[in-house]
Amino acid sequence: MSQPTDVQDQIHKILEKARTELALARLALENEFFDGASSRAYYAVFHAIKALLLSRQLSVSKHSAVLSAFHREFIKTKIFPEPFGKIADRLFNDRLLGDYSYDREISKSQAKADVEAAHQLEKAIEDYLSK
Repeated sequence: MSQPTDVQDQIHKILEKARTELALARLALENEFFDGASSRAYYAVFHAIKALLLSRQLSVSKHSAVLSAFHREFIKTKIFPEPFGKIADRLFNDRLLGDYSYDREISKSQAKADVEAAHQLEKAIEDYLSK
């Protein structure tokens, strides 16, 4: 089923935002801003999931609603494997830690894992949407 052009354009713009966030995550990691790297990695996935949901005419904005809809529509239905849901949840939690914690920081190894996981999930979503 093909999407109307305006929906396709919106999906394209959201995916571009996801790619930009992933690039920023990589830059933050390279410059040893580990909290920022994990935060941007999460936002790359957040935007990619929003594009995925829009492909089904689902539009939500709250972070919890985006993750919930992703699990309901794509993980529980086995369109994407269960580990992808866990990745999205972990990235959300690391974003909260990186953005709001004053007592703990994201380690270099965790930031690297987050950026790699975000790349994997964002690419899988783009591949799915290109079909």
